[in-house]
Amino acid sequence: MLEATDVRVRLGGKDVLAGVTLRVQPGEIVGLVAPNGSGKSTLLTTLAGRWGGLAGDRPGDLAGDQAGCRLGSPAERSGDSRPDSQPGGQPDSRLSSPASGLLQADGISPHEAQRYHRQVVLVGSGRAPLISSMQVCDQMALVARRWGQPAGTIGRIVRLCEMADYLGKTPRQLSDGMARQAALALGYLTGARYLLLDEPFTSLDPTRVLLNERIMRRLADAGCGLLVSSHVLSEVDRLCDRVVFLKDGRAVEPRGIGAPTSGPVARAVASHVGAPREASSAQDIYQELFGENGR
Repeated sequence: MLEATDVRVRLGGKDVLAGVTLRVQPGEIVGLVAPNGSGKSTLLTTLAGRWGGLAGDRPGDLAGDQAGCRLGSPAERSGDSRPDSQPGGQPDSRLSSPASGLLQADGISPHEAQRYHRQVVLVGSGRAPLISSMQVCDQMALVARRWGQPAGTIGRIVRLCEMADYLGKTPRQLSDGMARQAALALGYLTGARYLLLDEPFTSLDPTRVLLNERIMRRLADAGCGLLVSSHVLSEVDRLCDRVVFLKDGRAVEPRGIGAPTSGPVARAVASHVGAPREASSAQDIYQELFGENGR
């Protein structure tokens, strides 16, 4: 399980995250919903080990170079690979400034950077993590090598994502939608236990939105846990097993999900003071929490 407990992040004198507790189980798809500027991307990058996994635009980042992982322990940042420990010899899952709280993935602390980033991968928004000057096929080979994927995995992902025509091109030669598909394919290729996807459907046409929803469900059925941020609430209803809303820097999670009518989040009772008592969709919950002005 990917587990964050009382995670706080303070940036520029502001509490962006003010005590988020969140769990993602293997085999489930969790939606992450909030207005712009509410801390969704900050939460995802924090869960990824900041700025771990597929989050950069340099070959070292894509290949898994974690030298700049700001949540790592001082010893790790200086090149010592031994994780900090709590009394009793257990790895310390406490986060370091600018973050605080507890974070672990299947018992692995982000201070154990190499193990953690094999388990937890972030695919950022837009064209992240694509390297603009490198052909897509070379980027896929780099990721497959870094995450130890067996021969044939690249071909399987290419077929799954229907992107054979992209392989010989650089991201500069791709449309925004094609580049987004290539970025998602890199995430799928890692085989990570937990995938964090920041606005994954942006720029995709309706056919590719449905294609990637099917891929994500297939990954979840195979035991991957996915945390998916989105502003398109009809997609959230259709895809997600649970939904977490961020409000005032904290997580608001509906519970008591009943039989779906249009998606898994068809009927819910919220577990947070001030949250809606009943709702028939993610859109209803969103409007109850944030109103028409998104506040």
